[in-house]
Amino acid sequence: MLSLRAGLTATNTSSVRAMRSLIAPNSTSLREILQISLTHGDGGVLPTQEIAVRFVGFHCFGETDEVSSADEPYFYFGVVPTNVEKKNTLRTRIYEDEDVDAGESVADLLELYRGLPLGAVISITLLEHDEDDPEKYRDNVERAVERTADRVVEGLAHVPAVGVALAVLAEVVLVVALPAIVDAFNDILGTGDDVIGTVELALTPTDMTRLAGTERQNFEGIQAHLESPLISGEGASYKAYFDVIEV
Repeated sequence: MLSLRAGLTATNTSSVRAMRSLIAPNSTSLREILQISLTHGDGGVLPTQEIAVRFVGFHCFGETDEVSSADEPYFYFGVVPTNVEKKNTLRTRIYEDEDVDAGESVADLLELYRGLPLGAVISITLLEHDEDDPEKYRDNVERAVERTADRVVEGLAHVPAVGVALAVLAEVVLVVALPAIVDAFNDILGTGDDVIGTVELALTPTDMTRLAGTERQNFEGIQAHLESPLISGEGASYKAYFDVIEV
């Protein structure tokens, strides 16, 4: 993406994480990066067609090391769009009836976001159900979502023109929201007894619009537009799958 490369060049950094370290204490640098997006990126009119981002299933590449014969996984999703009033925390059902084994896929449907395609970051936390109440993690996920949303609001405030520039919104997703949600979930959720792992997914406005207009692919038997990074821990490895549709 041209505007992101321009931001990296302007700050003499080689990664989003390095850029985040530079701009965290320096709002002027953040403002300059976002202004670069206005110069080099897509300053077009914002889209008016709403979309929905949906979780559509998962695949187990490897089970946990627990003594039980199969996993009983479930997911928490923390969703922070650039229009932060639509932030959300959602949990799937516990997949206990499926007795999930390595090599198995499970299809499901859970809407994570509905609104204009202005970009979002999604945290994906995979847990294995033991004896604990799965709702005990909800408050922590909500706190992490709130902290990330605050950072997004701060980022948007630096550039008054953000409301009409898709490239700036993309930078808010990649440079502000994505590192913020990583930090928030590392600090708040941690590694509880049931937590297998947390990964993040970033969708720019361009990603949302493009995916909503393309055919789904076959991911391990699940029809989807995109997959999460591999979620690994406790000997297990999983991927979650998502689609984007016009609504």
